[in-house]
Amino acid sequence: MRLQLLALACTSLLLSACGEQYSDKITTTFQDNCLGGGGTVAYCDCFLEKLQDNHSEQEFIALEKLLTKNDKATIQTLQSYGQTCQQYMKED
Repeated sequence: MRLQLLALACTSLLLSACGEQYSDKITTTFQDNCLGGGGTVAYCDCFLEKLQDNHSEQEFIALEKLLTKNDKATIQTLQSYGQTCQQYMKED
């Protein structure tokens, strides 16, 4: 379920991507998909922050493509972000 949430959120970011930083539109799209997939506001904020802190837009696009191919390293990276943010699933 979490992997599906990540894939959906990542795909939505790719479809909305523009500029060097993640735009407000990207953030909103990510939040909508993350929250729609069962994440809390704090969890989704944390996860988006991890993406933005660690990946430029171009790197994110590359990650999204690898994720759709079930690349194990990409899945592990995203799962590590999810695990780091897991503490926020009980809040909100």
